[in-house]
Amino acid sequence: MDGTHPHRFSPRKVYNFYPFQSSEALSSPDRSTVKPKSQLVGVENYVTHNGDFEFYKVSGRYYDTGSIQKFLVKTLQVPLPSTVDSVAVAGMMDLLRVQGSFALSARYAICVKMENAKGVDIFETDTILLFKPEHYETIGKLFEKQLDKLVEESETKTLEAISSSPAFRSKLVFNVKESLLSLSEGNNKGHRSSSALSVLAEFVSLDVEDTDLSLFVNSTIDAFFDNDLLHSMRIFLENAKGSFGICVTSTLDAHRQVVFAAKGQTMSIAFYPRKGMVCYGSEQAAVKAGLNYNTPAGSSKFKTDRFCADEDAVRLDLDDLGGEIVSIDAAQNPAEYFTYQPHSVLLLFVSVSD
Repeated sequence: MDGTHPHRFSPRKVYNFYPFQSSEALSSPDRSTVKPKSQLVGVENYVTHNGDFEFYKVSGRYYDTGSIQKFLVKTLQVPLPSTVDSVAVAGMMDLLRVQGSFALSARYAICVKMENAKGVDIFETDTILLFKPEHYETIGKLFEKQLDKLVEESETKTLEAISSSPAFRSKLVFNVKESLLSLSEGNNKGHRSSSALSVLAEFVSLDVEDTDLSLFVNSTIDAFFDNDLLHSMRIFLENAKGSFGICVTSTLDAHRQVVFAAKGQTMSIAFYPRKGMVCYGSEQAAVKAGLNYNTPAGSSKFKTDRFCADEDAVRLDLDDLGGEIVSIDAAQNPAEYFTYQPHSVLLLFVSVSD
């Protein structure tokens, strides 16, 4: 039925992705021996939302839901799946959840961070339609080439280590800018022209004296490293007005992570260790659903001296007044990143109060 949950704006599409905390790297005794490399991955983002999505801020200006829907149709280049406001939340997550993909990160930078660069207002014109998916992918491959080169030249072999190093990030920014300027200079001299570069020049000044290029490259690289599910939800709620009780999932994170958020709308999450179940809903009573059913992943089969000392069910009510985000992360080998034990759940809290 039209307008029912979960909502998906963009249909499944395959992109080149670098896997952060990949299963290949996690299974390696020495993660530094595993070089990050891109691979083709199918991408879909899903949202369940109770509340009203009324406005979203881009470049300091708020746009109503109708304008945001038109904006998403142009930038994502897919038809509007439904007229309900919750679909636009899913569309915004398509734009924001880009970690690991340079093509999607470049799209995010162009559509969100470069608003009004060179005087182009993508809310008022159809200039953004000049960009095709293949253009973003071509630009993304240029970023990929420089990242692969940086990995080869350095002793650091993980994306997480590169991401956490300002020096590595700065070097990657410099290398990408030099590469883009070199290609632009070649185009100006009549060498083989890149259609992707020509379209990029409609939005980003490739003059070394201007700030557009630095903003574009920095925004793309920052999004590539930072815009995971948790950070994307934070960006969304910091710029959105309305009431939100949200659950967001992505095919990129579904093996281990889901994000919940509340702002102006109640949201409860209940944990049932003995059943291996997590329930959520905008009504407290709703999280009791399904408790009469047997589930195979209960904690009693994994019980040890260090795990599940407390098997009592617990309910967490999010702060809907100030705004709160919860990321539930169940890493297969969390000892690589966190201090909790396998088969347990890590909760990350982020405040989004104004």
